[in-house]
Amino acid sequence: MKARVAGWSHGAHVVESEAGKLDAMKAATVALACSGTVTTELALAGSPMVVGYRLGPITAFILRRLLRTRFITLFNIAAQDFVAPELVQEVCTGENLAAEVGKRLDDRGLRARQVSAQYAALDKMGRGGPDPSEAAADAVLNIVQAARA
Repeated sequence: MKARVAGWSHGAHVVESEAGKLDAMKAATVALACSGTVTTELALAGSPMVVGYRLGPITAFILRRLLRTRFITLFNIAAQDFVAPELVQEVCTGENLAAEVGKRLDDRGLRARQVSAQYAALDKMGRGGPDPSEAAADAVLNIVQAARA
């Protein structure tokens, strides 16, 4: 990656550590993200974002028949709203992505409202609660103990 960005006229900083990634997310004015774990990481870091995703046409055709939700981002599912805009398939174009990112760059209030809504959705998902891996371990232990009784 460093070699690929070395010749860019505007320069680029390549983040190589988890701590560096988190710092970059926290410092971001707005992020452009693909759907996946990174959207939850960005939301936890307080970064407003625009989500873009394109699948191959055959995969998209199949998934459209299987999915039962309008949303692809976990916190949007939790909120049952487009807290972060999702530009998927045909609407995932450079022009549309730039327009949505531009709105957030130009509007501090929009960014603040989005971060607030992201936090509310994360709260519904259990933010601040017990560590999921510990909760899962406790659930398994409870089942094992109940089976022994």
